[in-house]
Amino acid sequence: MLIVAAVVILFSSAIIWAMVRDYRLYLQNFDQAKYSFTHFIKREQYYVCLLLFFFFLVGIELCMQAMLAGG
Repeated sequence: MLIVAAVVILFSSAIIWAMVRDYRLYLQNFDQAKYSFTHFIKREQYYVCLLLFFFFLVGIELCMQAMLAGG
């Protein structure tokens, strides 16, 4: 269980770091662009979907492991 938590934290950190880095590069390249949280989410929706899908897979795996251990 500790290994799963470590993998989730590391993967989440890497994805969030990539999202922020990509958006910062975008803001540097386009001087007229201003920071907006909604624009950030729209622009980085690929990373958000990737992160949510990863959480979904980990959640399903943990549920399956709990069902197998309990029954």
